[in-house]
Amino acid sequence: MIPRVSVCVPAYQAAAHLQEVLDSVYAQDFGDYELVVVDDGSTDATPEILAAQTDPRLRSFRRDRNLGQAATVAEAVARARGGLVKFLDADDLLRRDCLATMASAMEAHPRAILAFARREFLIADPEDPEIQDWITQNGEPHRRFDELAEVNDGLRLLRQYLGALLPGNWIAEPAGVMVRREDLLAVGGYNGRVRQNNDMDLWARLMGRGEMIFIDRPLYDYRLEFNGVTGAQAVEKRQWLDSLWIAEGLSRVDGFPLAAEVRRARRALLRKALRRTAMTPFREPRRTRRRLADLTAYGGYRLRAAVGRAPSLYQPIAVPGEPAA
Repeated sequence: MIPRVSVCVPAYQAAAHLQEVLDSVYAQDFGDYELVVVDDGSTDATPEILAAQTDPRLRSFRRDRNLGQAATVAEAVARARGGLVKFLDADDLLRRDCLATMASAMEAHPRAILAFARREFLIADPEDPEIQDWITQNGEPHRRFDELAEVNDGLRLLRQYLGALLPGNWIAEPAGVMVRREDLLAVGGYNGRVRQNNDMDLWARLMGRGEMIFIDRPLYDYRLEFNGVTGAQAVEKRQWLDSLWIAEGLSRVDGFPLAAEVRRARRALLRKALRRTAMTPFREPRRTRRRLADLTAYGGYRLRAAVGRAPSLYQPIAVPGEPAA
């Protein structure tokens, strides 16, 4: 039997939370799903936890070596059989009614390509000032849109996002999103050049294909941890060029419906990146070499693109070693 929904979980060194994540899927009040987990070469107890599962709806696959998140998500989607794909990271939790609510909404609105919902947080240290600052800035990402109804024109929302110059994630983390598999196959997987906001890069490509459903209540719990040396500030520094790479990727999509807006955003983001790099020796001298290297890599890609030799930015949705789905 082909399930209505495929829950796709990329897992790497996930032993600390994986059983709790799987249990949140088993506990759904909606049963017509499969659970597809791809273990990306974990060396902790992840393989043993997966091997101990007995629920027949679980289909798990293991790699001998680590290939990274983009390839792992792509393989999970390629192995999925359901018409609806529910993303889920290996440390977040679904609320009991998540699958039923999202699947019903998608099936009630056949023009919708994506459904997303609000979330609450799982926080190990509520007193951590970095975490509190992050929640203040990102706690309700959907509020960055001017207005949200239950069903929204994806192009209208995308135009707002482009006008703001693609700042971060305005939709949800993977656990808060359900997508039609046919649309995922049409737009491809993650952008390999995007370091932090690769989820929003994928959502942006989907937004131009139809309607978007907003479910105005929490359907998942997002685990918020900053593991010491990374921290919120380090994450922000690492993703400093993400918006430009997202705009670049959108500009390479054949027939993209807001091509002129994408080009304007790309030009503005490039000017912003050049100014920021020029000021780095004075404001953040230790980051000067890294910023120059990042900008040089982007310039090299643009040169290759100008002569038609730039590789695709998007991870193909495929099982490694097999043709794309």
